[in-house]
Amino acid sequence: MASDPAGSIKIDAVQLIDGRVYTLDGVDIGTIYAVNKDFIVVKNGIINSHFYYIPVDNIQKWNNGKLWLKTTKQNVKKDYEKDSAPDPSAYYMKENPRHHETYFPSFVVIPPKTSPQAHEGERDQHKLECDLCHASFRTQSELTFHIDKMH
Repeated sequence: MASDPAGSIKIDAVQLIDGRVYTLDGVDIGTIYAVNKDFIVVKNGIINSHFYYIPVDNIQKWNNGKLWLKTTKQNVKKDYEKDSAPDPSAYYMKENPRHHETYFPSFVVIPPKTSPQAHEGERDQHKLECDLCHASFRTQSELTFHIDKMH
């Protein structure tokens, strides 16, 4: 862990994976399965797994391998529960560590290896999607703004 000048703490994503997650009312809802710039994905269960896509703004604190949320279990189940696993290309995951250095809550953005002109004709094929409401966005900034305001 390291502090930046603003006082926020950066945590290596590897430290978050497999950490236990607790709600505001003290309920253990599972383990951190995946992370990205906007969400942590909590997995609950082995056979009939449920996934909670929790916006990073709902995180209260990280302490000794435990992540505490600002919301209750009832709200997590109502607002963030899904049956589908996260897309490995969009998340840092233990099973698929494609993203070598990711920080939380201030994640590192990896610049594209090709120029924007190389994909001009494919622009519509690479839209970003909100994992909670499936709204589409053209840029990561638009997606992050949407998550902050709507979820």
